[in-house]
Amino acid sequence: MRTLRWESTADASRCGIEIADLVPGQDHLEAELDRILGGLSAFRPAFVLAGFRAGQPKQVAAAISGASDLFFNARVCVAVDEQTLSAIDHKKFRKSLGIVLDRVNADTPLSVLCNEMVDAIRFDPDFVQRASIDLRLSCVVDAMLKLTHDLGLATLASISTRPAKFGFDYILRRPEKAVTPMASTH
Repeated sequence: MRTLRWESTADASRCGIEIADLVPGQDHLEAELDRILGGLSAFRPAFVLAGFRAGQPKQVAAAISGASDLFFNARVCVAVDEQTLSAIDHKKFRKSLGIVLDRVNADTPLSVLCNEMVDAIRFDPDFVQRASIDLRLSCVVDAMLKLTHDLGLATLASISTRPAKFGFDYILRRPEKAVTPMASTH
């Protein structure tokens, strides 16, 4: 597990904390989350995001059902991909836990962004980096940002050290890496 700090682009005093690389089905996951959340109580983040490793939608959905009873002085959210979101039992899900739709890219259907369970979206870092140098992908990101903001959702993105081109609500800075633009097909 790693702990990451998300910076607000609107207010430097606000931030979010991510507990990354959680493993679904791990013994005592709820107790581990409670322990970590207890250590953050004096810090007062705007949100706490639990990031599960990808590839096990049913196990993540089960972990989310168990974690729905957690209480903290910040919004507690879980990052899930589109496949995991569809595996969550809407009847067992409690609104006390937020959902961040993870790894959003150009292939993500816009209808998924409109799912009533989703509180925020996190863009795929490679998609954002490619969009920063590709005009068409840049337009896709802009359209997704407009839709999510119109829906009242927060947006998160991991960006390189150069200034952000897009208007994300929270950013996680990461080291810059080389990117090759995608070839346009006409």
